[in-house]
Amino acid sequence: MKTNSSFTGRFAVLTIASLIASCAVAAEATHAFTSVDIGDIKAGSTTETLPGKDFEIRGFGRQFGLHTNSDSGRFVYTKLKGDFDITVQVRAVENEGQAFGEVGLLVRKDLTPAGLEVGQFVSNNFFGEQDQYTFIFRLKEGGAIDPWAEAWIPGFFGPGSHGNPGFGYFATGWAMERTRPRPFPYVWLRVIRTGDVYRGLTKEYLDSWRTLGQTTVALGDEVLVGLAISANHHAKSPNGALGDPSIATNVSFRNLTIKQ
Repeated sequence: MKTNSSFTGRFAVLTIASLIASCAVAAEATHAFTSVDIGDIKAGSTTETLPGKDFEIRGFGRQFGLHTNSDSGRFVYTKLKGDFDITVQVRAVENEGQAFGEVGLLVRKDLTPAGLEVGQFVSNNFFGEQDQYTFIFRLKEGGAIDPWAEAWIPGFFGPGSHGNPGFGYFATGWAMERTRPRPFPYVWLRVIRTGDVYRGLTKEYLDSWRTLGQTTVALGDEVLVGLAISANHHAKSPNGALGDPSIATNVSFRNLTIKQ
């Protein structure tokens, strides 16, 4: 009797655990994703959707947001209404020009290159400034997301940071401070939407989530949400110039999760 009771108990526990897991999966709806190139960029970008929630993406384009009022890059998105919480693991980032690959989560009002957006990115940077996390936002169509202006304030967001909320840019560990490289594949990015408030978060290893930045912008009830990559403006051309449009960035995303 004791053995049967023990087995029954274990079976009951497993059954409950299975039901909980099933509910958790059901709570995360399946989303169809569309791949597009934003801006006038070189053809040849590819998106491979792996079983589960994994993506292998190759894309061109100079950048999303940083130092420009018009975006160019690869965007793999789905449409969401209302509040959401989206996370992704960045397994690997490779820039073919050994320069600056910018990758991460992006929320957009539309596909207009100069349109409103919010993004939480991480970069793999061989340019000498170390890898970085950036939380960006464009609050005005055609507005530049750029800290290099009269109102640029070193340390505005705390030690080792700089930014200008008026221009919609927030970076840590970039130029101001020589941080260690990002520990791919143990890098997670996250964006939480609550109404018109968007919050960007990062996490490494088993650490707790850390809020990098927050902004309020009216993107509409239904928004475009997904993965974005570019080669960034630091990509070097064969003659040494920056911004070579022929250089691609390759990214492995894992465990993309959307909760609503």
